[in-house]
Amino acid sequence: MKCVEYNWTQLEEETVDLRREIHRYAELGGQETRTAALVKQFAQALDLPVVTMEGTGLVVILDTGMPGRHLALRADMDALPIVESPNNTAGPKACISDDPKTCHACGHDAHTAMLLCAMKVLAQRRSLLRGTVYFCFEQGEENRSGYQAMMDTLARYHIDSVWGMHVMSSLPSGKVGICPGAISTGVIPISFDITGKGGHSSRPDQCRNPLVPAAAFVGSAYTALYNALPPGSTVSMALTTIHCGTARNVIAESALVEGCMRYQDLQEGLLAKETVKAVAEAVAHAHGCTVSFHTVMESGYIPVHNDETCTARAQAVAADLWGADYFDVSCGMGGSESFGYYTERYPGVFVTLGTGNVEKGSTASHHHPQFDIDEDMLIRGVQLTAAYAETYLTEEVSQ
Repeated sequence: MKCVEYNWTQLEEETVDLRREIHRYAELGGQETRTAALVKQFAQALDLPVVTMEGTGLVVILDTGMPGRHLALRADMDALPIVESPNNTAGPKACISDDPKTCHACGHDAHTAMLLCAMKVLAQRRSLLRGTVYFCFEQGEENRSGYQAMMDTLARYHIDSVWGMHVMSSLPSGKVGICPGAISTGVIPISFDITGKGGHSSRPDQCRNPLVPAAAFVGSAYTALYNALPPGSTVSMALTTIHCGTARNVIAESALVEGCMRYQDLQEGLLAKETVKAVAEAVAHAHGCTVSFHTVMESGYIPVHNDETCTARAQAVAADLWGADYFDVSCGMGGSESFGYYTERYPGVFVTLGTGNVEKGSTASHHHPQFDIDEDMLIRGVQLTAAYAETYLTEEVSQ
């Protein structure tokens, strides 16, 4: 068993303390200056070099001095523009954000804390390792502002494999999700304006009311999507907002339509996007209006795909640490993740760490004001990350 003799009790307290410190000064994507400074200070205390990039993201490098594999371990650092509730689903939280407008309602504070402590374990055990570890602290995962700079930075090195982890309130504490294939969805934001001709409601014949095609688009898009996709398609769509007009006796000039599509198969996702765009253009044209698609429709994340070999290794490590009953092979994430771009370029594995505990009140969904974490599980995340890295960097490679 890798890392079994390590003093985990002391590190457990340090992981929780780090998570709470980061939680209190929750910073939005691209603004993680204090979090990045903490990461840099932590790395410098371990005598590890830090590589910075455009923005606040950074990479800490642990070179063992021995030839071997190159493994990238990734955590995200950003918070969300959500007003945090002082209570979780069972009572008062252990800590809340000092900023009344932002909070870590997705668990990225835990991700950063766990990776820092895994870094400490591996740095102290570097004499047992071969190769190089790249600890990647990504800015702006939520607002898509950081992954490209990180991918550009990693391209300067020879990366053999990648690892990532996400806490999951829907997965019970005591479980970790480790499964092969597509384990998250890709996301395609839907956002476009239908522009017509505004005027007085008494003369609709002199106007081109954009609300009419916007309303028609809702039903038509669902029907067209259903007919365009093959049986068993992985695509889902949620149209969520239509903004049009400000007065009941005025026909507006334009209508904003927004929503999201999610998918696991890339080709199905592309087909869905083209279908939705075609429907929007057709219904707008039928009512004498035009469509303008926003650039955000080209900025969605792709699915995370777990490599079978990396997944099997992670399952074996988890079983070695706690037993085969600890991990769940039927896992998956309904949401989307920038880590999909990592697994698109490098073989890797992304696991989910169960932190849902009814008694401790940590079962609220991600991005909810009551979201909280079962902190007793954080040391499990550190152990699994460190043990996986040590296994990968010490196992014999077949020629």
